[in-house]
Amino acid sequence: MLDSIRKKYLAAYEKALDLKVDIVLKKVSKRKFRPSTDIRYIVTKEYEKSFRYVEEYKDSFMVLAVMENNQDFDGFRTCAIYDLYKELCDSFKFNVLAKEDFARFVNKYFGYTVVDTRVWGVKSRVFIKKGR
Repeated sequence: MLDSIRKKYLAAYEKALDLKVDIVLKKVSKRKFRPSTDIRYIVTKEYEKSFRYVEEYKDSFMVLAVMENNQDFDGFRTCAIYDLYKELCDSFKFNVLAKEDFARFVNKYFGYTVVDTRVWGVKSRVFIKKGR
C-alpha cells in the first residue's frame, strides 16, 4: 500500500515540476529581450522560482496522494475534499494550496474533472473521474 502511495506521490510531484518548467519556458518565450540580456540567466532564475514553489508544497502533494489513495474523490463536493485537505495540512503544519490551485492540481494529476451540479437545491461543484 505504501508503495502505491509513494508512486502516486512521485508521479504527481514529477508532473508538477514538468508543468512548472513548461510555464517558465512559455514566460521566457513571450518576453522581448535586449541584445545584452543573458537569456540563460533569466531562464535559470524563473526555473528556480518555480522549483521553490513546488518544493514549498511537496508535503502538501503527499497529503493529497494519501487522501486520494484511501478515498476516491468521485462524486464528492470540491469544498468538502478541500476542507479535509486543509485540516490535514494544518494539523501537520504543511503549506496549503489555494482552493483554485487545489482543484486544478487534483484535476490534472489524479484524473478528475469538476462538474457544476445541484445538491439539495444548492449549486455545488463535484469531482467526477474522467472516462466515467
